[in-house]
Amino acid sequence: MSVKVKAGDLGGYRAGDAVGAAIRVIERDLLRREGRSRVNHYWVCVRGGYLIGQTPKAQIVEALLFDGVVKHRWCDGYSKADLDRTVIQRPKNLGPTQIARIVARANSYKGMKYGVGKIFLHLLHLQRWARKDHMPICTWVAAMAYQAAGLDFGKPAQYIGPDDIDDFARNNPDKYEIVKDLAPRFLAKNGG
Repeated sequence: MSVKVKAGDLGGYRAGDAVGAAIRVIERDLLRREGRSRVNHYWVCVRGGYLIGQTPKAQIVEALLFDGVVKHRWCDGYSKADLDRTVIQRPKNLGPTQIARIVARANSYKGMKYGVGKIFLHLLHLQRWARKDHMPICTWVAAMAYQAAGLDFGKPAQYIGPDDIDDFARNNPDKYEIVKDLAPRFLAKNGG
């Protein structure tokens, strides 16, 4: 399956390990009695193209626990099997200036260390203390990149988790297109 993405697209990923499962449990909205989140990680596409195939040129920026914020081709960090665990969400009606701002802001985080402290603030639901724009987590990169283009996910950027982005995109079909969804077995909110 060839998947083509555009600069400014968001990619959500559902890791199959215990850490990913724990994030999906923690990120759910208990007030709305949500099931487990569908995804536990996000990246921003900064160069369009195919994710895999003969000419995989799509580049992404993502914050990774051990590597910090990196920019690389999608296929250098993920495999064809990971496509089942990936959702691609594309904002509708973005102009070239907005896309340029998203890409520039996402690229500005490249080389920064991962914000382990921000993860603990999310765990304790104390995101209001996560105000410094250094040492980001994956959703910080996505939310701040979108904020640079005048967009948000329904709440302040420091409060955004993977479930917030996924829910916002799915609940606002007038604003987001699901270019490629998770495989059916991963779509249920209460799935493992």
